[in-house]
Formats: sequence, structure tokens, C-alpha cells
Amino acid sequence: MKLVLAIFIISLVSMGHGIQDNRESNDGSRAVYDALPTNEHTTNHRNVNAIKKNRETKALKSTKAPKGTKAPKGTKAPKGTKAPKGTKAPKGTKAPKAKYFAGVNDLDGYQKVARKFVGLNPIEGVGSGFVLSGDNAITEPTFPEENPQSGGPRQDMCTCDCVAGSDGVGCVGWGGVNFRYSSLLWTDPYTNRWDGQIQATELKRFTGDDTDTLLNFMGSDHRAYPGGYMVFNVACTTQDCSQKFSGVFRQGFTAVSCEAGLADEERPLEPWETSCATRCGNADTYTKWLAYCEASVEDASLGFSGYSN
Repeated sequence: MKLVLAIFIISLVSMGHGIQDNRESNDGSRAVYDALPTNEHTTNHRNVNAIKKNRETKALKSTKAPKGTKAPKGTKAPKGTKAPKGTKAPKGTKAPKAKYFAGVNDLDGYQKVARKFVGLNPIEGVGSGFVLSGDNAITEPTFPEENPQSGGPRQDMCTCDCVAGSDGVGCVGWGGVNFRYSSLLWTDPYTNRWDGQIQATELKRFTGDDTDTLLNFMGSDHRAYPGGYMVFNVACTTQDCSQKFSGVFRQGFTAVSCEAGLADEERPLEPWETSCATRCGNADTYTKWLAYCEASVEDASLGFSGYSN
């Protein structure tokens, strides 16, 4: 017990000496600081402030923005970055090549084939035609009572003359039952097919009428190739057909044929029929086509078609 007490007393004495030494040391440092000139005091404060500022600057530089954080508006793009010129097409969209629009502004091309459409296209079958009239007219309150049976007959397609233009070939002639037509054909740049618009007019004397009634048709004209198989689709509204009827009509024809054209010129006709030779009698180009067909040897330089058909 006495030994423990002695050790405790020695510890207390040692601690007292340590505290006294620290006080003397601090007092000495303060005394030295107070003994310095005033300008040296200021310098020491500046040095301390400079050290603090350097530490703060380094801390800021090392701080990165959170991942995914965007720069505020007004921030300039990195050097070398260019703004897009105009509006770009959607990815994968390509501008059409020049040959894609081969049917547009091609006067030379159309001049080479214009005459191949001239001639007689023999009728293929009897076609289809649906006429709405009387109590079943499309304008009647009771419409529709029924769709009538397809009627006819239609005749061969007579193309009397064709002339080239920059955006297609214009043709005139006769077709349908007894209509006169004009058609604008071209190589459609979107489908690469020979398609066209057709308008037609027919003068018809209806039973009980003293004068002819004007019937007007509008539709489409499709050709397999210049001088090839063709189909027309036309329609006549109630107004276009002078309140007599309305209807839709379609007819197909085989390719231009010299054989059929020469036979048409000579064949006996029914009272309601008119030959292409008669219908196109005033067209010099059709007359030249018949001469081309009559030759013992084909003259391809004339630009016609149908010699071997």
C-alpha cells in the first residue's frame, strides 16, 4: 500500500513539472512574437492568409461536377465543333438519284417512242361497265336498289396520233363504245410504269331525244410499254353525263397490231360500228402507220410498232 501511494505521488509531481514547462514555452514564444517589429507581424498574417487561399484554390480545382451534369446555357462548344448547316434528313434517308426521275423533262426520250403508240389495239374481251340510271340512279333517294349487270359492247382502241412533250407523250383517238379521247402518257418516275391521264367525250342520241347528249369521261390510261398491252379506266358522274346516268368503265386491249389494223380497214362493219381507219381518217400519222404495215419489209426508222403483230 505504501508503495502504491509513493508511485501516485511521484506521478503527480511529474505532471506538475510538465505543465510548468509548457507554460514557460508558450510564454517564451509569445514574448518573442511581441518583440518582433509591427511590419513583421503583418507579414506573418499575410503568409498565413496566402497559405489558406492556396489551399482553398486547390480544393476548388480538384472538385469535379457530378457525372451527367450539363454545362449551363451559354457555354461554348469545345473548340473545333461546328454547328450543323440547315436541317439534315433523317438518318438513312438518301436523296433520289437523277435516274430516279428519268420520266421528267425527257423530250428526247419521249420523241423516240411517241409513234409506237399509234395504231390499233385490238379489244381484249368485253371489259366491264356499270351504269346507274333511272330509279337506281346514284342521285335518287331510294339508291341503291341494286348494282346492275355489266354492259357493253366496247370497240378496238384507235390511237390516231401521238406527239412527245418534255414530261410525256400526248395521244388522241377513239375508244370505248364511241368516245373520242386524249391521253397524256409518261414513264412514271415513282413506279417506272407507262401510265397516263385520259379524258373522253361521247355524243349519244338517247331514245326519245331529238338531239345528242354530251357525255364526259375522266380516268387513267395504262400501257405495258409503248405500243404494248393497254387498259383504260374511266368514270362519268351524273353531272358529267348530263343527268342521263353515271358509271364506271374498264377495258383491256392487246398490243398494237398491223394485222388487225389492215383487217379493220377492209372488214364489213355492223351499223353501230365504225372502223379505226374511218375514225382516224383525218390523221396523217395513222395513214402513215397503215402504209408502214402494208410494206413488204418493216422500216423501223419510221418509229412505228405492230409490224410483227
